[in-house]
Amino acid sequence: MRQADLFLDDRPVCPVVVADTGWERARGMTLRRPLPEALVVIKTQCAHALGMRRALDVALLDEAGTVIRTQVVKAWRTARFRPRGNLLEALHGSFERWGVRPGSRVTIVPH
Repeated sequence: MRQADLFLDDRPVCPVVVADTGWERARGMTLRRPLPEALVVIKTQCAHALGMRRALDVALLDEAGTVIRTQVVKAWRTARFRPRGNLLEALHGSFERWGVRPGSRVTIVPH
């Protein structure tokens, strides 16, 4: 688990946790205390809200970090994304507050 900062269209948004190992990707947002504001899941095609009480906003990112599409994943549900890529996850409602939409550019800056 790596810590980083999330930027959206060159604007700082919040701290983010980077899930880049098999275990971290499978775990997702589940069993994290405190719950991070955002999570970036590296190289995956599946998002889940298993074990979550709240829905998640999920964005599929291309290799340059541009948002291809967004989707809400309800609590205790899963969603598949094609093509395989990086996913940005946050509690539902976060993307609306932050202005995340297709075409937005996401940048992750490690600590």
